[in-house]
Amino acid sequence: MDIAHFPKLQWKKLLLLISLGLVGNIFGVSLFFGVGIVFGSIASLIILRIYGPICGVVSALIIHSYALILWEHPYAYIIFISETLFLSFFLRKNRMNRNLLFWDGLFWFSIGIPLTWIFYHYVIGMGTTFSLVIVLKHCVNGLFNALVAGLLLEFSPIKKWFSFGQASHSLQRNIFYLLVSFILFPTLFFILYEGYKEVQRVRQEMAISLIDITQNIQEELNNWYYQHLTPLRKLAVQQTYNPVPLEQLNQNLELLTQSFPQFTMMYIAEPNGTAYAFYPLTNEQGESLIGLNYSDRDYYRVLKNTLEPVVSDVIIAKGKPYPIVALGMPIIQDHHFHGFIGAALSLDSVRNLILDKLDKPGYTVTIMDSKNQVITTNEPRKRTMDMYGSLPHSTVDELKQHSLTSNRSIQIWQPSDPSIPPMLKWEKSYYWKHTHLGSSLPWSIIVKGSVAPYQLQVYNLYIKILTICLFILILTQPLSLLLSRWIVSPIERLSRITSNLSVDAITHKQQEEAWPRTSIREIQILIQNFQLMSEKLKDMFYKIQQSNEHLEYLAHHDELTGLSNRYHFKEKFQLLVDSKKENTLIAILFIDLDRFKFINDSIGHDIGDLLLQQMAKRMVWQCGEKDVIARYGGDEFLIMLPEVIHMEEVESVAQSILDQIQKPFHLEGHEFVVTGSMGISIYPYDGQDIKTLIKHADTAMYAAKDSGKNQYQFFSSNMNESILYKMELEKELRKAIEENQFELLYQPQFYIHNGKISGVEALLRWNHPNMGVISPADFIPLAEETGLIIPIGEWVMREACRQRKKWQTDLRIAVNVSMKQFLHEDFIHNLRNILRETGMDPEELKLEITESIAMKHPDYVIEKLKELKRVGVQLALDDFGTGYSSLNYLKEFPVDYLKIDRTFIRDIETSSAQSSIIRSIIHVAHNLNLSIIAEGVETPQQLEFLKDNLCNEAQGFLFAKPLKASEIENRLFLSEQRV
Repeated sequence: MDIAHFPKLQWKKLLLLISLGLVGNIFGVSLFFGVGIVFGSIASLIILRIYGPICGVVSALIIHSYALILWEHPYAYIIFISETLFLSFFLRKNRMNRNLLFWDGLFWFSIGIPLTWIFYHYVIGMGTTFSLVIVLKHCVNGLFNALVAGLLLEFSPIKKWFSFGQASHSLQRNIFYLLVSFILFPTLFFILYEGYKEVQRVRQEMAISLIDITQNIQEELNNWYYQHLTPLRKLAVQQTYNPVPLEQLNQNLELLTQSFPQFTMMYIAEPNGTAYAFYPLTNEQGESLIGLNYSDRDYYRVLKNTLEPVVSDVIIAKGKPYPIVALGMPIIQDHHFHGFIGAALSLDSVRNLILDKLDKPGYTVTIMDSKNQVITTNEPRKRTMDMYGSLPHSTVDELKQHSLTSNRSIQIWQPSDPSIPPMLKWEKSYYWKHTHLGSSLPWSIIVKGSVAPYQLQVYNLYIKILTICLFILILTQPLSLLLSRWIVSPIERLSRITSNLSVDAITHKQQEEAWPRTSIREIQILIQNFQLMSEKLKDMFYKIQQSNEHLEYLAHHDELTGLSNRYHFKEKFQLLVDSKKENTLIAILFIDLDRFKFINDSIGHDIGDLLLQQMAKRMVWQCGEKDVIARYGGDEFLIMLPEVIHMEEVESVAQSILDQIQKPFHLEGHEFVVTGSMGISIYPYDGQDIKTLIKHADTAMYAAKDSGKNQYQFFSSNMNESILYKMELEKELRKAIEENQFELLYQPQFYIHNGKISGVEALLRWNHPNMGVISPADFIPLAEETGLIIPIGEWVMREACRQRKKWQTDLRIAVNVSMKQFLHEDFIHNLRNILRETGMDPEELKLEITESIAMKHPDYVIEKLKELKRVGVQLALDDFGTGYSSLNYLKEFPVDYLKIDRTFIRDIETSSAQSSIIRSIIHVAHNLNLSIIAEGVETPQQLEFLKDNLCNEAQGFLFAKPLKASEIENRLFLSEQRV
């Protein structure tokens, strides 16, 4: 269907599916080391199947846009869009086979796999292993999404919720998807679970390697430290308790240096830091080293303050300028600092510890001092005494998400360059552990392990896993197709044969195909039952063949008009929906004849039936051969217009039908002019089923009546709100009489020549306890439409007569009579009863009949007015001038007053035409011996004009607004009111 004609509700559903697709991509599942699966294709494939190619492709462009952010390159986006375009083309060309999994598999093996390999291997430049993982992952991911989308479309209510019409399903596709799912899902779960365990094992192996390397180097450094500190400690004890001469002391230093080759020099210093014993005694230039002062060294200050052995940061040695670390042991006598013994150690000894203990490729170790200076490292591009800088931080917000074990010090580092694809980021990533050795040896160790070798190990495993998954997917499709075909084939043949068991085929024993056979017991029993039933039906159909056509006709047609009945209309609609062409609509026209009930009530049902028959013929002549016409009931008709492409077609047909309806009818010597009100609903915009469409067309028809009748209206959703309001108002209107919510106000009428009050007009008001004052313009038409105007009109008549009798004056009281009330067969009978009950003098009651009522059925109205005159009441023709009364009829109407409508009075000061009309009306009325009452008089100028032209009476805001009964008594009956 054209997306330009989507109803609002369908747009909301489509946007919901697109949102779900975006969520499926954003919250995809990360499997391992930059490889993840996404689920957005599930939503885009569902949209493609339900809403068609255009919506499918547009939705895919939106849903898969997240791939540009997720993988930071456009190639996956291009592949996903290609998948949707491929499926759009082939699903549209092959309407009978809409198996998403089959066509999606065809895409991946013909286009998707080669395209993915080209993009990732040649364009991005990934290695063979990486590219193969991506190819297999995309293929399995795509087929998995197609399988899930197919399952949702076949077995969930999603197709019913989101589609335009009835959701239909294929038994063979259902069986196919079930078989594939029962085989594939457990296998996928098992294989992926095993792969997940392998990934966890690899992660654990990486963590253990980091911890083992760190612990081994930490132990060696501690041993190295205590091994070289021990001879210094012994020498310090000797100097404290049994000092030796200086010459002997120098010899001891020489022996220790020769015993421990890592010592490049040793010395003994006085408390002020000046060396007095040294080995070697001179440097390479032959300069003596005796007398060097070490008081500026940090480790000297620590020794002096703590009286504890110290290992220094990496420094440049004095006398021999190359990097070393120094060991210092204090000489203590009587708990006081009496100098220290120092030794410079070569950094090669520390480096050898790393090389000896680091037997795994891909790992680096760095030893740093307390100032983050590199003591030794096997990292490239880092040298001794370089500042290591700030430690690398994790690339994630939560360290816990990327820690290998519960040990929070094992962290991950990844490149921050957004242009690098996630898999290549992982290749360049490493896990690292930072460990402080302790206070006695204030150094720290950083061990880094490259992710790359472990990544390759996992990728190789998953290549095998995904290959097995893909192989199972390939294998299960033809097997499931064959099994489903084996099960469904005899059922399809049975369905084809039984669908052709028409009356003609059975009675003539013509059966083109033999009954199918199958080894499935239950299906074979079903086939045999159908075969037996077919034989029995042959005899039955033969017996009833003669009466069948007549029964068929009666079941589907209206007996009076010969048109289709409502049941046949609904059947025709379903047939049209099932065979509806794309991009076409179906229009439902609901027609109600205006004023038809009056013809039935006033002239008789026989004439009414003839009118309906003639009306049916006109509609048949006006409509086309494909259009369906039905009598819905009473004076209501339905017309169905199939294969509508443009709304202008519906408007043209609707107007031509209304034009035909209002042409005069000549029946039994009578001429009738009838109009029609029409409501129109459109499938599928206004409903998916015929019941809803008729209901909405009926709603639109009432809107046409409210707008003045003899017109058509298309259904819109806001009409329902209006109907609901009318229904609520109708419900409250029924309670209004019982709960005494109505009241009457009275507007005085005055003699113009002397300003004295001549009478009052009773005006109905509705004071609702919750809704407040409701305008008569809102509830009077509803009361007319529902028939409630009859009891309401009786209440008004009785209350007005009762109040007039209570006042005990000689003023007449005027009461308006509605059309339905006036035409009611019991109107005059009820009026007599009210006059009798209240004791009201009929001559004091004036009934006001609108000119429009009188002129619609003048002959009938004249007879009824004469009967009212015999009752004794006075009569007034209200709203005179708006109905264009014929003067011939006017002289026949037995009325006493003409009441000039307020629209003429309003414009007499500005419109000379209006002034002339009023003068003419007054002149004609006086010639017919009728009194004139002008309503809506609001200015002295209007009153002066009426007085100059001899108008008899007037009412309006210039005199008084409508008043309550008590105000009438207080303001008007106690004293004479003059203008």
